[in-house]
Amino acid sequence: MYKKEVFNLHPVGWELDPLDEYFELTAMDYCTAQALCNYVLFFKLTDEEKAKIIPTIKRGLEKTLSQCRHLSSYIDKHLMMGSAFTKRGSLPLNLTSNGLMDLRLRGNTLRLTTLRNTTLFLNTWETLVCVFIMHHHHCANDVMEWAGELHQLAENCAPVWKCPENPGFPPWDPACLDRSGVIPQTVSEDQQADGPVFPLKNPVHRPYHWLLCHPAKSKTGELKRLVSPEDGSYQIPSYDAYMAFMWRVLTKRKVKFFNPDPKSQTILANVVNMRMRFHDLPVTSHMQYIRQITNSVMQETCDALTRAIAPIRDKIALLRRADSYPPMTTFPASALQNPTVSAVTNNLIIVYPPRTDNPPAGEDEGNEFNIAIEKEITDDLLEDPEWNRYFEFRGVDVDEKPLV
Repeated sequence: MYKKEVFNLHPVGWELDPLDEYFELTAMDYCTAQALCNYVLFFKLTDEEKAKIIPTIKRGLEKTLSQCRHLSSYIDKHLMMGSAFTKRGSLPLNLTSNGLMDLRLRGNTLRLTTLRNTTLFLNTWETLVCVFIMHHHHCANDVMEWAGELHQLAENCAPVWKCPENPGFPPWDPACLDRSGVIPQTVSEDQQADGPVFPLKNPVHRPYHWLLCHPAKSKTGELKRLVSPEDGSYQIPSYDAYMAFMWRVLTKRKVKFFNPDPKSQTILANVVNMRMRFHDLPVTSHMQYIRQITNSVMQETCDALTRAIAPIRDKIALLRRADSYPPMTTFPASALQNPTVSAVTNNLIIVYPPRTDNPPAGEDEGNEFNIAIEKEITDDLLEDPEWNRYFEFRGVDVDEKPLV
């Protein structure tokens, strides 16, 4: 029998906060995928550390939520801003602890059913292992923002863990919350226009599942040498080489199955981390297209995007969903670690870093790719000698279940 406790968490200094605080969505927030992201960490603890972990996380969260202020908010429409993260100073976050088995933190009630900015932290105890789950809407945190939030939380928890009576918290620069450079300008009503219809799942899609595939590091080098210029003037990056290879082989299999109009075009959308996009880099060969996608997204691209969406009346309609695009579409994305996925997202490829804990391929362990692919063409793909030359099949990760 476990004792259930509920804590009402407020950001540090909430008593002096404004009654309402708003953080306008940026141009890129409106054009991202509508997705809920779950990030998981595992901690191994001693018996002595068990009693410290919940108070430490509790105080670390209170400090972090006072800094990363939009995380303790909901997404709502705003008269002047379009849509914004709305932080209501007096509303707490509920932290529920069921003994040493379960610790949950849930965000405020949401105002838009199409957007969820719920923040959920879950700790489950299994033989002194703490499982820490952080749950965000993609608009609130992409994978790189989550990494930054995690480091900030760790820096706020460390002094509490070391000296709970008088923790010396690290400094925080409020400029980290400055989003002014990518906020669409306000446009008068007579200059506004209706945006696109909110996307639904493309009806052409067939049942999917996730295939976990692994190219050994030695195979990665082989593929890069194959596609790089013979004179050695430039070596294709591993990411570009594999994305181009998978795009070509998967498209070949999908064309055979779907028999699309020969005049139609396939779609490849690449995830780009804008934090580092300041300079262009020249590349050659077929993989050049992959690099061109990445290099085409620079500061000027964001400026043009911000201007382009400013007149859209309901910018929420700009949010995308991967399965609204036709099957001849590929969306590669990266993950910091191998996550647990519970549903299949059509058209998506997730790139994982190499395993470090008893990797199956030993020192030759390379990246893993979770590939969402139609069930009807799976056998055709896995029997392809060209595919098997570079990829080892490690099993079906998740099988799409029909909706009841």
